[in-house]
Amino acid sequence: MNTKQIAVAAIIAATKLAMNMVFHPISFGPINFRVSNALLGTLPFIGMPGVVAFFIAGIWTNATSPLGPIDLVSPFIGAIFNYIIILAARRENARLIFGAMVLYGVGIGVWVGWMLNYALGLPLIAMIADVALSNTFVSAILAYPVYETLKRIIPTHFPGLAQDLKA
Repeated sequence: MNTKQIAVAAIIAATKLAMNMVFHPISFGPINFRVSNALLGTLPFIGMPGVVAFFIAGIWTNATSPLGPIDLVSPFIGAIFNYIIILAARRENARLIFGAMVLYGVGIGVWVGWMLNYALGLPLIAMIADVALSNTFVSAILAYPVYETLKRIIPTHFPGLAQDLKA
């Protein structure tokens, strides 16, 4: 990663971490409403530095998880879905990017729902549905408008920035 990529990754990681800490009470457990996942909308523009940023922020955030060490696996699962968003972005197809964001929400819902069942004995199907719904709402309904806004702003106000970050 070059200096710009490291700087942007650090800013995204710090922002995501700060948002997770501010919204900590609703970021874990059956609610699992991570407002910070609206930042998924930045991934198509920043590429792998964004995946690194989400991973670092995820490890740091999940170290405070009420589920304990098992939740430290989640950033690895999230990184896979984040990479899928980047692969979708390479096609420059808005529907594909939206679909990848929905996939992220559902995939994290299945993983976290299983963890809540395993660690706390909560009902599996209910937890998967609950977490998948809240994560899909944030990852698609909030993150997609971030993506669309950046898609309009970056070329006009910051020409070449997306290419510099992906290089």
